[in-house]
Amino acid sequence: MRMTTKVAGRALCAALLAGSLGACGDFISDVPDNTNLVTEASAAQLFTSIQVNTFFTNESQLSRITAMWLSQMAGTDRQFAIIDQYVIDEEDADGEMSGLYIGGGLQDIKIARQFTQDEGFTHFNAILKIHEAFLFGMGASLWGDLPYRNAGGGVGGTPNATLDPQEQIYADVQILLDQAITQLGGAANPGEVGILSSREMNFAGNAAAWRAVAYSLKARLYMHWVEAQAAGRASATTACAGNCLTKALAAAQNGIQSPEGNWQGIHTSTSTETNVWYQFVNDRSGYISGGALLINYLNARSDPRLPVYFTQGSGGTYVGSQPGTGGAGDPGLSGSQLNTATGGYAEPGADLPIITCAETYFIIAEAQYRLGAEGLARAATRAGVACHLAQLGLASDAAAVDAALGGGAAFNALSGAALLAEIIRQKYIALFLNIEAYNDYKRTCLPNLTTIKVGTSVEGEAVPDRLFYGQTERQANPENIPTPQEQLSTNGGRNENDPASCPA
Repeated sequence: MRMTTKVAGRALCAALLAGSLGACGDFISDVPDNTNLVTEASAAQLFTSIQVNTFFTNESQLSRITAMWLSQMAGTDRQFAIIDQYVIDEEDADGEMSGLYIGGGLQDIKIARQFTQDEGFTHFNAILKIHEAFLFGMGASLWGDLPYRNAGGGVGGTPNATLDPQEQIYADVQILLDQAITQLGGAANPGEVGILSSREMNFAGNAAAWRAVAYSLKARLYMHWVEAQAAGRASATTACAGNCLTKALAAAQNGIQSPEGNWQGIHTSTSTETNVWYQFVNDRSGYISGGALLINYLNARSDPRLPVYFTQGSGGTYVGSQPGTGGAGDPGLSGSQLNTATGGYAEPGADLPIITCAETYFIIAEAQYRLGAEGLARAATRAGVACHLAQLGLASDAAAVDAALGGGAAFNALSGAALLAEIIRQKYIALFLNIEAYNDYKRTCLPNLTTIKVGTSVEGEAVPDRLFYGQTERQANPENIPTPQEQLSTNGGRNENDPASCPA
């Protein structure tokens, strides 16, 4: 979070407000729809919009919903107390689904990609492909089948595009990432160097850094299909073009290796450039509070990440709200809150991670574990914890890593299911407020959540398996987008890569 070299002088979208449930508006008003008229200046403007939209997708309502469902956070007021009880509809992530297509989404990416292809800007084009792969890989992970190949308008797009199968979208974005990796392995076009050094917010166009990001993203997306492949679904082989687990491992081993290479949403303390979580907490104080499971995990080991993530409650201790209580009968508003103060995880200018070295090492750890190499799995887990501690500016030496793991000897003794549980526990901690933690849970049913109870029932309610398509898209494309009721009746309300619900 604090170690990325920021590219100075970026004007982020002033419409990136926590109170909005949609992505930034298409604020580039002077970019023509006709790609033959797109200039170098307007392509650079589109790139700013595309980057901001990616940051917003990673940090906004999708992050809030999934963090609550996983007890990293808890909904303690208004509509968020309802979402925390797994009650959602097609309006809850409507803007985020729209953001896949407009306001820096697919439509703008297609225009910018066409321009960069025509100009021979291979590195610029590759970075655009990585943004597209992130949006639609993660979009498909949440919504399943989506309009993609023929969507987006403009270049090659059609109105009311049909749904592409989830596995086909994954296969397509893996191809995009392969192309990006190849393109970034060659020399940059002199004409694109200035654009990237001044407009690309993370690495100023550094090709090696972006190649590592592409590899880590490939690994993440391969892992999304490990459960389905183990269950014998042929769609997983389509999505991975082979063995998902071994492909994830190979990609991750070429992925991000240090915090300096983390892909993050770039922010400053300027009011229009602060991160979305800070804006949300500042604008809607008390709507979402600290979650019991994560705080309990960190409390149990006196983990130094606890005060970075959360404030102390009214009693001077760290305490989180249980799922689905809305603050009633538990700490609620008097409990721990997200730390947005100076030095806190979500302080105004904090750069919130999209994909990191910590996640990459935890992918390696899980893959090695599942392939029977427990010693290599332990080593990768240690590397992941060290990377995450360093990302937060905390001590990351062997002693600090041992402490975070509950003691070196105790961790070294873990084997079998207990070792997998610790790998996922550490990944869950490192993926704080990151949408990817939800995909891990659906795939592994770890960590072991205390889910909500309804009424006097002793049985818990299962965490929802997917989100509903956005209302805006359904109303605009009714012949292809099913209603919420139809979605619930298809595949048990689950996506193709999620063959079985986690137990309540």
